[in-house]
Amino acid sequence: MAPSRSTDLRFMEKAVELANRAVGDTSPNPPVGCVLVKDDRIVAEGWHKRAGEAHAEVDALAKLETPSKGCTAYVTLEPCSISGRTGPCSQALIDADVERVVVGVLDPNPKVNGNGIAALRNAGIKVETGVLESECRQLIAAFTTWITLGRPLVTLKIASSLDGRIATESGHSQWVTGESARMRVHQMRDQMDAILVGAQTVRADNPSLTARLGDGPSRHPVRIILSNSLNLPTHSKIFDKQAPTLVFTTNNEPTELERDGVEVIRIEGGDSGVSMAAMLQILGKRQLTSLLVEGGQNVATALLKQELVDRICCFVSPKVIGGDGIGWAGPLAFRTMDEVITLSHLEICQLGDDLCIEGNCVYGNS
Repeated sequence: MAPSRSTDLRFMEKAVELANRAVGDTSPNPPVGCVLVKDDRIVAEGWHKRAGEAHAEVDALAKLETPSKGCTAYVTLEPCSISGRTGPCSQALIDADVERVVVGVLDPNPKVNGNGIAALRNAGIKVETGVLESECRQLIAAFTTWITLGRPLVTLKIASSLDGRIATESGHSQWVTGESARMRVHQMRDQMDAILVGAQTVRADNPSLTARLGDGPSRHPVRIILSNSLNLPTHSKIFDKQAPTLVFTTNNEPTELERDGVEVIRIEGGDSGVSMAAMLQILGKRQLTSLLVEGGQNVATALLKQELVDRICCFVSPKVIGGDGIGWAGPLAFRTMDEVITLSHLEICQLGDDLCIEGNCVYGNS
């Protein structure tokens, strides 16, 4: 008798948990988890840990201490059907003589999409799809954006007062939110391939833009600055050697930054400086699949105007700064509520005294 839906959900939840252990570490590959089940108990677990290493299915099969024949494999993502740095996982499951494969979500890669499942079924293996599909789809959101659009998934992070301000009139912003919210930001950085700010943020706040997780190991993202003038203090923390730093500009003049070893990328201009779309395509070609945007107002506004923000994560503090403070977005020229940006798939939690509101951007009239 086939396992019940509740049984499938229970084991897929474990596979999702395993995949979450490697979010950010596997780029440009997606995070994937797998559990092997026999006689209604887990006999092996695996997850993809980083690009070039064993995929989740192969990792789980390698840990088996009992024969694989007759097992059910629960996998968050469709087993791949192509050879890259590792062999196709669909073939590994076929060779292992598993009886059934339960898949969370199909692979958005056009080279794979549906082919892995077809290979399994052609080999006589029973396949179920769409178990915990929403959760599994969210796991691979960055990979999906990169493989289909050629650019990273863009998350706009905001630390705002109750009245939507990110700094006082003088530009002072340390700190709008509390320690718990700031620690969550470091956790987000640790899972991102790259982090972006404008030149004004560098000059005003002198951020290091690294992931600091206390005693645990941290994975620092590539740091990106947008600067039309290239007027950036060379002693800024962002130019230390803890992580690579890229400067995008439309300025063709030589700069001291390059003499100091900073990579300066000159690209076409947009409405208010660097072309955001062109910049994102360059990041995609460098296999950067996720981008955290931390400011400032001009950068956020330009990305929103071009509908290039995929997610917004807003930390709201119980503080009021007033109308003379700096808002987190400039004019977007919306005339009716049908045109505004809304968030879907909302996640809301409290961090200390602050609220965190996160969701996917849905652009009005689109």
